Amino acid sequence: MRQSKYPRNKLRIAPSGHYRGMHSMITQYLAVCQRYLSKFRDENVTPYMDLSKKVTGYHAKDDVDFLGNPWNNYFVQEPLKENEIFWLESCEGCMDLSITAGYGPKLDFMLWKEIKEKYLIVQPYILAKVDNFISENFIGKVAAIHIRGTDSFFDKSRPHLPVSFYKELIAEKLQDYSKILICTDSLEIIEILKSNFKDKIINYDSEKVTLEKYNFHLSCTSEDPYKIGEDVIIESLLMAKCDLIIRGNSNVSTFSLIENPHIMYHQVDLKFYQPQHFSFNSLDPYIKEYYIDDLEISNIDYYLEKSKIFENKKFEFLDQRKSYELNNLIKEYFHS
Repeated sequence: MRQSKYPRNKLRIAPSGHYRGMHSMITQYLAVCQRYLSKFRDENVTPYMDLSKKVTGYHAKDDVDFLGNPWNNYFVQEPLKENEIFWLESCEGCMDLSITAGYGPKLDFMLWKEIKEKYLIVQPYILAKVDNFISENFIGKVAAIHIRGTDSFFDKSRPHLPVSFYKELIAEKLQDYSKILICTDSLEIIEILKSNFKDKIINYDSEKVTLEKYNFHLSCTSEDPYKIGEDVIIESLLMAKCDLIIRGNSNVSTFSLIENPHIMYHQVDLKFYQPQHFSFNSLDPYIKEYYIDDLEISNIDYYLEKSKIFENKKFEFLDQRKSYELNNLIKEYFHS
C-alpha cells in the first residue's frame, strides 16, 4: 500500500453532539486521550480538540456558522498544519467522567491528573486570574461548595437540594472554615447565602442568572460567550485549591478532583438518589469513598423526604412535558 508523505501525527477530537457544556467536553476529551495513550506514546501522535462546526455557547457572536475553534481560547494546543493528515475521533458514546456512587476508586483520578497535565494545558492568562483571586480572597481554611442550579433542574440525571439544605450545612458543619467559596450559576443562591453568612461567603465574579433563564448555558445567548467558558474553568480550578469540596454530580467539580486528586471531598447528594429514577446501585462499596459521615447534617431525614416528593413530581412533569408547572415547582422547592 502506498503511504502518504504526510504522517498521521494528530488525533483530531470532536465532542459528541451540540450544545455541550464546557466541562462535559473536557471530560469527553480526557476520556478519548486515555483511550489513545499508547498511540500518543508510541507513534508521537498529539490530540487536537476541534469545536469547529459544533454548535456551542462559546463561539464568538459573529461566528454564526460556528466555524472557529473556541477551545484554543481556553487551552494551549499545537495548531493543525496545512496538509496535515490526522486521525479523526468523535466522542460519540464516550461517557463523561461525572462521579456517581460506584463510579470507581479515587485512585482513578491520579491517572486523569497525569493525562490532564500533559494534554490539557490551561491558558496562562486564565491561571493568572485564579492566582489573583486566591491571593485576594483566600484566608485560613477554605471550603468550596459547588451547587448546580438553572438548567440542571430540568434533567433527569441528578437529584437536587434546596438552598436551605446548604444553609444548614454551612451553619452546622463548616464553622471551622474561615471562608466558604460558593461556585454556582445561580444568582439567587449567592444572594441568599451572603445574606445569611455575610463576608464568610466568597464567590468568583462569574456570569450568573435567575431561574427564569435556566437554559443560558446552552442557548448561545450570552453577550460574552468567551466569559461563560472562562468563568466555569476558573471556578473549577479555584475549588481544587480549597481544603474541602462539597459537591453534587457535576463535571465541573469532577474537573476539580482531577486537578487535585488528593483533596478531601464530600458527595453531598449520594443519599438522595432514588432507585426508581436513577440507575446506579447506592449500596456499591465505593460509596464510602465519596461520602463523609461527619458532614451529614442532623436534619437530613427531613430533606430526604422533601427531595423524594420533589423528584417524583419533577419526573411526572418532565414526562408530561408540563414545563410551566415544573418551573413553578422548582421555584417553590428551590427557595424552601
